[in-house]
Amino acid sequence: MLSLRDVSVRLGESAILDGVDLTALPGEVLLLAGRNGAGKTTLLRVAAGLLAPDRGEVFLGEQPMASFRRRDLAREIALVPQDTTVPFPYSVLELVLMGRAPHLGWLGFETAADRVLAQEALARLGIEGLAERSVLALSGGERQLVAIARALVQASPLLLLDEPAAHLDLARRVELRRLLRELAAEGRTVVLVSHDLAAAAAMADRVALLAQGRIEAVGAPAEVLVPEHVKATFGVAARWIETEVGPVLRPE
Repeated sequence: MLSLRDVSVRLGESAILDGVDLTALPGEVLLLAGRNGAGKTTLLRVAAGLLAPDRGEVFLGEQPMASFRRRDLAREIALVPQDTTVPFPYSVLELVLMGRAPHLGWLGFETAADRVLAQEALARLGIEGLAERSVLALSGGERQLVAIARALVQASPLLLLDEPAAHLDLARRVELRRLLRELAAEGRTVVLVSHDLAAAAAMADRVALLAQGRIEAVGAPAEVLVPEHVKATFGVAARWIETEVGPVLRPE
């Protein structure tokens, strides 16, 4: 379980996060949504242990995150950022195997079992055919899938994803939603940022709306993604309408 308790982060005179209380539970998909600059990526960085809050604490279970060693924290949390820049021509398999680093012995050599896990992660994302390709030769969507595969092989109980579907085509987005639901069913805690409210809400157990660094509302999608909260969060009057492809949030 991930728990943020009265977390605040400031940048100069600006409050990026202001008194955030939020819990993500094992076996659930939690969607973070809000306007650009609302604090979503900062919240993920705090949750990943990459940024210490100016006030408040983050807990994994009942243990303060600040008490974890970096290596142990990497076994608990896997983060997929918005953009993954790789400056060297590693093969896809080599890059995915880097996700096993927190579990390797002091010599740092991967085992045959680690390679099997990496191959399985690639297959689960449908990109096993890219294993020997250079990551520098991949499209943006393919690189994003490789980043997700690397996070999977960390075998961490908490998975944080920042706009994971941003570079994916429609078919890959559908496959990703299915995968995230499967990971939650396996007992992992999945927290993702997404601007695609309709698609993300269809797979999320709960939604947390952020506005100006504060939690505007948190709860089941049907309870949170209602006109008054959408207006307060995004500054736009909108309502859900039914279409042939499912519900769509449309500005009024």
